[in-house]
Amino acid sequence: MTNYKKWYGDIKAHLADYKINILEIPSNGIYEKNGKEYKHILPKVEGERNYINDIARNSLKPEDRHHDWFHLNSSQTLCVNYFAMLMDEEAKNLSLILSRWINKEIHVNPSTMKFEKVDKSLYGDSNFDFYCEDTEGHKYFFEIKYTERGIAKKCQPKHDKSDKNLLKIYDEKYRKMVEKEGSILDFDNPFIFMKKHYQAFRNICCANSKEGDYTFFLTMYGNVLTRKELDSCLEYVSNKEFLKILYWEDIIKDTGEFFKNNEALREYFEELARKYLLE
Repeated sequence: MTNYKKWYGDIKAHLADYKINILEIPSNGIYEKNGKEYKHILPKVEGERNYINDIARNSLKPEDRHHDWFHLNSSQTLCVNYFAMLMDEEAKNLSLILSRWINKEIHVNPSTMKFEKVDKSLYGDSNFDFYCEDTEGHKYFFEIKYTERGIAKKCQPKHDKSDKNLLKIYDEKYRKMVEKEGSILDFDNPFIFMKKHYQAFRNICCANSKEGDYTFFLTMYGNVLTRKELDSCLEYVSNKEFLKILYWEDIIKDTGEFFKNNEALREYFEELARKYLLE
């Protein structure tokens, strides 16, 4: 398998090259957690240029931006850059793409398309990177990854990390979703959820075969840590039809090819590939 450290270094170098040669921004940005300059971070005053165009730039409220949204490897900004151009007024483009991904024709309800969706009817304290519903009410939950060092395996409460408290959190927030008719998760020990596959299972438990709800993970195939964690979850998934693990290396290029007869969309996704993917 690809070595993560080397791959991550290659991605950062690629993004730094994009910053200098495509965006023509020679200055480096500051990682605010340690105050150091990095070549793959935009100066914050140039942060808006992390979005490919004005449609993407205006698709997310400034107050909903993540702390590191101006980093060229921000997965949130990647998410916005990808989906924004599919969110036409009638959601036709997004409907076409999702239909390809689930191998079934659907029509997205345009009023439901949202970045940073909070659904308090589930467990209330988690944002979904992207979310939509189709016209029949089926739900589509998206978790977006790019260069993140894997996926959080353990629940980490701020104060009480005891097994007793972890079980309490599981009972209060997740047990109902996991045990709901149509749940695609299948395991016997709650600590598999809370201590082994926490972040992944939080998303997977939203998928439901009876209700026709899907969970999507979009990540990089080259990110071996994220890919390995997602692969290891599959033994606990009883109905894989409603869990989709997709890779940016494939879907960005495939989307551009799908819209090859639409010059604006084709060129947009070609630019997205040039920015985010290694050649």
